[in-house]
Amino acid sequence: MKEHIERTQRDIAEAVFKYLSSEGPGGMQIIGSFMKEFERLSERSPKDDPTNLKNHMNFILNHIKTTWDKSLIVDDDGNVEIGICDDETLGFKVDKSKLKHDPSPVVWTVYLIRGIAGRYAFVNPTVYLKKKGTPMPSKYAGGFLISKWAWEREGWGKKVGPFEAHEHPASGASPIPFFKNIMNRVDIESILGNAVGEIADETN
Repeated sequence: MKEHIERTQRDIAEAVFKYLSSEGPGGMQIIGSFMKEFERLSERSPKDDPTNLKNHMNFILNHIKTTWDKSLIVDDDGNVEIGICDDETLGFKVDKSKLKHDPSPVVWTVYLIRGIAGRYAFVNPTVYLKKKGTPMPSKYAGGFLISKWAWEREGWGKKVGPFEAHEHPASGASPIPFFKNIMNRVDIESILGNAVGEIADETN
């Protein structure tokens, strides 16, 4: 009897694991919520910014799936542990000096979530050319931020127009409860209930 109960518990745990994996119905639902929040977060970047998250949705999706499946644990008692995205990839643990010239695709995510302290404009290659008269050097990877103080001191406004017309959307913005927004959109209890329900249907 004890062996039967233990085997049943293992079967349930395995079924829940499969249901919550990145390719399972439950996992896909939660990951879909993450992707929607990343899409919303992309609105905090200029559309012509190479680091805009909309340019890297495939990278983000693959990263979410990989970290999700690697961290997913469902034990025999039904406890579920899930981790998603690593801090370094999203910029929470990154050397700021590395951001200026060679940022990874989504390392700026932390600044979009927290907002950028102070006021900054985004300088794209077109704006740079207007101001400097020469193409933007490749080391800037398609754009960079400049503070309002530096913008005015260096006379950018005289060449390309007012600071406000080029201000970064996340400049001076308040933090976003990113992960809270995701979890508010996802009904974990309902997802787990559906997983157990499917298991019950299969055993009947």
